[in-house]
Amino acid sequence: MNDLGQVVGSSHPPFGSRPILWQNDATHTAVELPLLPGDNYGDALLINSSGTIIGSSAVSEPGTWNVGPSRLVLWSGGAAYELQSLLAPSSADWTINNVMSINNLGQMTGFATRNGVMKPVILNPL
Repeated sequence: MNDLGQVVGSSHPPFGSRPILWQNDATHTAVELPLLPGDNYGDALLINSSGTIIGSSAVSEPGTWNVGPSRLVLWSGGAAYELQSLLAPSSADWTINNVMSINNLGQMTGFATRNGVMKPVILNPL
């Protein structure tokens, strides 16, 4: 939940998961967030007061609970971006493992791996 009362999470149709943003309006309008191209399964985990959302996107086998590897997603302005693809070229040798928090400036904390070693990181927007 952010300072504006918006909440993120997921809805669960049969054999699936969809990332959802619930607005802080009188009816708590639910907005389904887009997944990364080709994916059909996802979850929204974090939101800041600027409306930037962090979550995951993956492919699941229809009619089963078999879900492939997920990718970290950043939603901004209604569009989905694979978080890994947003790294500066100088950081391309890092793999983001997870994001634990996002502040209202868009800075994120989490863990990333480089050369087989996982370390805590702060991700700063450019």
